[in-house]
Amino acid sequence: MKKLKYTLAVSCLFLAFACQTDDQGLENLQNSDVQTEINSLSGKAQTPSPTLSDEELLEARMQWLSFIAVKVIMNNSQARNEVAALNPVNNRITATTLFSNNAPTFNAKFRDFLEIYILNAEDGEPKTPPGAAVPTCCFGPGIDDLVQNMIDYWTLENCIELYFPNGITTGTPLTKATSTAHPLTDADKNSGFVRYTNQTGQTTGETLVNEQYVITGNTFVVAAVPFRNPFNANCGYLEGPVALIDFEEFLDGTAN
Repeated sequence: MKKLKYTLAVSCLFLAFACQTDDQGLENLQNSDVQTEINSLSGKAQTPSPTLSDEELLEARMQWLSFIAVKVIMNNSQARNEVAALNPVNNRITATTLFSNNAPTFNAKFRDFLEIYILNAEDGEPKTPPGAAVPTCCFGPGIDDLVQNMIDYWTLENCIELYFPNGITTGTPLTKATSTAHPLTDADKNSGFVRYTNQTGQTTGETLVNEQYVITGNTFVVAAVPFRNPFNANCGYLEGPVALIDFEEFLDGTAN
């Protein structure tokens, strides 16, 4: 796994930003709403977080990948249709495919949300979304660079895929969806985030995700999982605690 070294945390910025609702009219997200969601999910950080190990950073950023993917899919029917049309193999889609030209609406909406969370993040890198994935960088790059740096982390510096244990359906609007990530251990469970929609908007809370959770009334679940790629030197995952892990076993056996 490529060793990441960052020298300066991104400072907390404030941006008045209102997201346009899609055809479902599910959400009109403004800056204050984003900050409320950040505080409710990860707690308002008072001091910078300790430096994360490579594995801790990877897990945290996988959580953010799935978290924002769920947000986009729930709030935009076209993005959801695009993801379904990517024809996932064994209910898995690589991050490289997700951010390709074949899913332009998903790509654009994901980048919009990623930008919002970066701009509203606390200093440091808390271990839970959405603060978990905030890029730490040096002076110079603008927000577009920070967004692209994060996408490169998922697609070039690592090999990450989204796993949909129960597949992807289209048509009926989603009113509940859950995101999680591989724990990078042999555990068959990990923390996740469940999102509900109702007439007044959306609520998000933390939950425990395991195979029982997936098959018991939680039909739309998205897990970010590493995969080994012999064509990418960064994606062997042959060192450290992940060396003996079969990533595909996480939440496996629950697909319809």
